[in-house]
Amino acid sequence: MTEQTRGQCRICGKSFTKPGMARHVRSCRGRLAGTGAADGLLLALEDRYLTSYWLVLEASQATTWDDLDRFLRRIWVECCGHLSSFEHAGVTFAYDVDGAEEWAENPRSMEERIVDTVGAGSRFSYEYDFGTTTELAGRALALVAGASTGAAIDVLARNEPPDHPCAACGRSATSVCALCYQVVDGACWYCDVCSDHHRCSEPDGDYFLPVVNSPRVGLCGYSGPAEG
Repeated sequence: MTEQTRGQCRICGKSFTKPGMARHVRSCRGRLAGTGAADGLLLALEDRYLTSYWLVLEASQATTWDDLDRFLRRIWVECCGHLSSFEHAGVTFAYDVDGAEEWAENPRSMEERIVDTVGAGSRFSYEYDFGTTTELAGRALALVAGASTGAAIDVLARNEPPDHPCAACGRSATSVCALCYQVVDGACWYCDVCSDHHRCSEPDGDYFLPVVNSPRVGLCGYSGPAEG
């Protein structure tokens, strides 16, 4: 069962669960566009399956899908330079449009601005690494006025790290066995002491990856974000 995590609003410091935060930031943000001109978006993203991992972001009017891709790579998913793409309303946004024509119908460039593509309430998806894939579900929460005029993406809230108990002793895990992580409900989370006695740590090598606050934890060679 996925843990329901809380997060702290970086505007006012209050703590909420993911659904509560999605409602809270719209009022705490204080500059909803209403019927006036919008120059940015509030975005919410979560792992499609491990929904304890989530982000609430503010993206300016100038922010492109490419900007969001680079941001998500830095904070959540980048490990080995894999390919990625966004999908909204049946349209795929890819970095290499010509290459994407082999697997997507009429792909468009990630250089398009997000605010020109989605409106409040719109849903989109993101995939990183088409082998060991991390899939994210996204939603535009609201249009905002007074956002940054640059291409900056600001984190308004993110989940606190889920607690993964060690499969052997119950203490907080610090590492995850990448081999066992692929097995549904398999014992894969271990503390520093117990990981030395896990069967996958010998004789063929160490398959452990660090426990990090990311939906990419335990996958491929992901060892942590480039930014916190």
